[in-house]
Amino acid sequence: MAFLLAMQVGPSLGQSRCPNIKSWECYGAIEMRASTPEGAVVARITRYSNGEVQAEISGEKPGDQRLLVVNPFTKMYFGVAEREILGGYAFAFFDYGFAYPAMGLEAAFPQGPSSIPAPVRSRSVQIEGNKGEISVEPVSPTRVKYRLVLREKYELDVTGYWDTAMQPPLGDSQSLSNWKSCTLRTYQSIGEARRANESCPAGGVAKK
Repeated sequence: MAFLLAMQVGPSLGQSRCPNIKSWECYGAIEMRASTPEGAVVARITRYSNGEVQAEISGEKPGDQRLLVVNPFTKMYFGVAEREILGGYAFAFFDYGFAYPAMGLEAAFPQGPSSIPAPVRSRSVQIEGNKGEISVEPVSPTRVKYRLVLREKYELDVTGYWDTAMQPPLGDSQSLSNWKSCTLRTYQSIGEARRANESCPAGGVAKK
């Protein structure tokens, strides 16, 4: 199983509002891309202005996997094995996989995204005793591209973007074909899932 999918959806992924737009903790979309012998692996978290959240990972076998949290507690899964859904550990600690890019950006530019000067800038960083370098490039008023390279205790080379802008909500008519809820229920559309308001446990075993 992909290393990111062994992580749990934590409080930061579910956070629906930005208390401080100058902080790296405030984001609307973040992406992390890493190269593996099998190809590129991409992980992404998108937060919508209505408080809903989507987590995605692609490039790993057996295929793309997604988690969409609608309403406060309804979780919808795509490409995830039923045993993992019912076991309550699908996407466990998923957002923790973004910790190193977040720590690198915070160390290099502690005042947040608005403190990054254009054009591209590189700075040395030290993360948990591992020295490396992070380079950043502002590409819009809200989005920053980054690359983090660590080479001492262990090697890490990831790229991606960090966007502070909340994304517009997904439309009610958007299909949920081949998606399943935490109790393996199916819904035809996002609107139907929203109206059902199915309660999914924050942890533990979901009951079918």
